[in-house]
Amino acid sequence: MKRIEFTKVIASVLVVGSVFALNSVGASAEWKQDSHGWWNTEGNSYSIGWREINGKLYYFGQDGYMLHDTRIGYYILGSDGALIPSIQNDLTEAEKDKGNSNQTNIQKSDGSKSINNTDVKSQFTLDGVTLKLENSAYVLGTKQIKFYITNNTDEIRVCKADYVVSKFEDDMWHTFSQFTKSDDKSVVINPKDTEEGTISLNVLKGFTQFTPGKYRVTKRIGSEDYTVEFDLKEKLS
Repeated sequence: MKRIEFTKVIASVLVVGSVFALNSVGASAEWKQDSHGWWNTEGNSYSIGWREINGKLYYFGQDGYMLHDTRIGYYILGSDGALIPSIQNDLTEAEKDKGNSNQTNIQKSDGSKSINNTDVKSQFTLDGVTLKLENSAYVLGTKQIKFYITNNTDEIRVCKADYVVSKFEDDMWHTFSQFTKSDDKSVVINPKDTEEGTISLNVLKGFTQFTPGKYRVTKRIGSEDYTVEFDLKEKLS
């Protein structure tokens, strides 16, 4: 089993922050448009993945074009490409009508994923690949969370290094830019192999804003988003 360290140690940008320190695009960045859509320049390159631009979150594909009017895992992008905040994106209308969000099954529109809000799901399997946290609960102030990705398929899987953390509050999941980490790196997971990685909460902008409660981490493996949950508690029983 190989160990992957996803945290880039860059002293100048290590701010006390949330599990996801989203890359904020600097002054040298510039929006561009052609017949295919919008992209955002970053020096001699272009944005890929999640980016925070003027206080809003955007998602750029591998080709650099901004996505809009679509879902990225559990998150909805509006017509302008910006993340629509504070929406329980995968809750169907029928489930909303039940009126009991504490026992709601949150599911993707294609039916491939389901999470029950009454439980903490620290392990998630889809298409033969499993994302698992080391524990389902951590003490408030925990700086790092270890996770494992097991590829039980006969094909190589690629895992993006970036991730998003959401908090369950007021009967819905909330996503904030300070709980997002953007990273262009990718890790190859060989068939029948397990990789170990670390999510560093202490390098995120919102680290000091964590309070006891339920959280979830979303990571992209292949073309799918994998989501696992964990609790932060004042103390473990």
